[in-house]
Amino acid sequence: MTADQFEAFFAQAFPGESSPGRASPGGSGVDAGAIGDAERLLLPEPQVDEARTARVGGSVLPPSLLEVRSDALGAAGIAAGFDEATRALVLTAPAGLAFGLAELGQRCTSGEAGGTRFHVPTDRPSAFALWSAAGPLALGSVDARAIELRVVHAWPAPPRWNDSGVKSDSGVVLSGPVSRWDQTTAAGRVARGFEPDASEADAIPARRWLRTITADQRALIERFAIVRAGGVEAQLARIQDGLGVDLQLDFAWQGICWDRDDLEGLRVLLGEAGAGHALVAALRAVDAIGRAVRFSWPSEVDVHDDRLQRVSEADPGAWWGSTRRQVVWL
Repeated sequence: MTADQFEAFFAQAFPGESSPGRASPGGSGVDAGAIGDAERLLLPEPQVDEARTARVGGSVLPPSLLEVRSDALGAAGIAAGFDEATRALVLTAPAGLAFGLAELGQRCTSGEAGGTRFHVPTDRPSAFALWSAAGPLALGSVDARAIELRVVHAWPAPPRWNDSGVKSDSGVVLSGPVSRWDQTTAAGRVARGFEPDASEADAIPARRWLRTITADQRALIERFAIVRAGGVEAQLARIQDGLGVDLQLDFAWQGICWDRDDLEGLRVLLGEAGAGHALVAALRAVDAIGRAVRFSWPSEVDVHDDRLQRVSEADPGAWWGSTRRQVVWL
């Protein structure tokens, strides 16, 4: 889809939101920074490697489908498979992450976002939107050779970021574009005093930020956070089962700890707005496995950096802190 076609489709599917090319009135809705980069997956003919993987055990998809790798869909908790018999993209999600699908010309309404399985034909050009009861999740299009997907993080930029995803201080640009998700997790670090280039004064507007957006926008943030928590839990489970322990354990563990710390920041932000109860419940399951893995951590594997050191100092009971610090089991 061209940029103009994309904007026209977005306006049709979500008439209550602003165009992705413009900031919405009053700072709500969707602006340019909310739309993720295009992810293009080649259709499986004749080369298949960019569109699918081999069938693997333990997949959430039926064995008759080829698993499709999509970061855009995965971030929203939606799994994708390709049905070779019908040449359709099959989208599925658990009941707790229900969603809806609308093709070009249809409007997305919250009452129609209760599905868990949809088919997108790939034998004809089309455009489609995926959304939850709280708002948009992703946009996609199909052409003769590929499927194009874009994740949508449909909430306003947090303090210190403009609508194009550029960090600024008194109007001076400090860095290049950053995804809306990365901006949001950075706000969580600022709120907790963990962002190196933020002052203590920055923490106040960061903590107040989620009170200024709508309940639906908070629900979208929580959905994406719960999906990310599930990913952390799965990584921990693989380590616990002995499937993820190798020579790169130190590097993998650092990434897991950073992801868990990002979720802690989102928990704090949502809690400031009286929300986030589902995320808190999801993190309980994550932390139960995290503590078990950390309890039996091999002493020869050292995972330490400035961020993990700050985690340990701020919360001695956090399993995701530096391995050089003893965890205080409460």
